[in-house]
Amino acid sequence: MRGSNADDRVHNPTSSRLDARGIANLIGLSLPQFCAAIGREYDSTKKTSDSWALQILLAQIFRIWDIALEAFKGDENAVRRWLLRPNRALERERPIDLLRADRIDELEAAVKRMRDADYA
Repeated sequence: MRGSNADDRVHNPTSSRLDARGIANLIGLSLPQFCAAIGREYDSTKKTSDSWALQILLAQIFRIWDIALEAFKGDENAVRRWLLRPNRALERERPIDLLRADRIDELEAAVKRMRDADYA
């Protein structure tokens, strides 16, 4: 579902790497909120929002966004709402609370199940 120009919105135009600012904006969070959600320090992320150290995590978050976007039939606002609301499939946790590196695999598995079951 990347046809929505999401690629352009999440990549740093200079380095072409994924950028935390772009992904935060895509999912509807400020950079400080996004840093809190992913368990990263705001000051260092603000300075180098496209650092190599962030690329694996940002890529996984972007992949989750893409899968959720597919499940929600391309409705970006629905994906944003889903990220912020408690979810039965996640034992009433909010998907956004699983963006930390130690729980992101759990979120990716859940969003794949959601897409494959065709329910949202």
